[in-house]
Amino acid sequence: MSDPTPWTTVGSLLISGAWMAFFYRVYRIAVEELRLPRVALAIGDGMYWLVACIFVFSRLYQSNGGEVRLYVFIVLACGFWAYRWTVGRLVDRVLRYGWRIVAWTLAKLFAIIHFCYRGTVQACVYVIQWSRGFIWGIRLWCRFPRRTPKE
Repeated sequence: MSDPTPWTTVGSLLISGAWMAFFYRVYRIAVEELRLPRVALAIGDGMYWLVACIFVFSRLYQSNGGEVRLYVFIVLACGFWAYRWTVGRLVDRVLRYGWRIVAWTLAKLFAIIHFCYRGTVQACVYVIQWSRGFIWGIRLWCRFPRRTPKE
């Protein structure tokens, strides 16, 4: 293996396996937090593996011209498991904490928007009701004008 191409391929595939593991965990945490139905889970799994295959085979094509050998899958699995054993748990905790922060922020933002919308609608309803009463009173006043006493 004096040619640098096999080592480039091995390094590229190790990194690709780690990225695949990372994005798979991001996807799974999102599915768990959103509590999606099983049908959405199956569709999401299919899309994940389609994108992962495109990513891996494009990297493989760039590094060794697209030759698929047994070591390709072994090195991908090693990259996947190396990620899981080294930083997997830490990244999971960070992702879950980040998800909670994003969910809390969005909930507060929607609460503020709802408050502003509700206040605006209530103010408009109040103005409309007041103006209807005011206009009705003017119409009654105009219908029965005051009579001035004759001197």
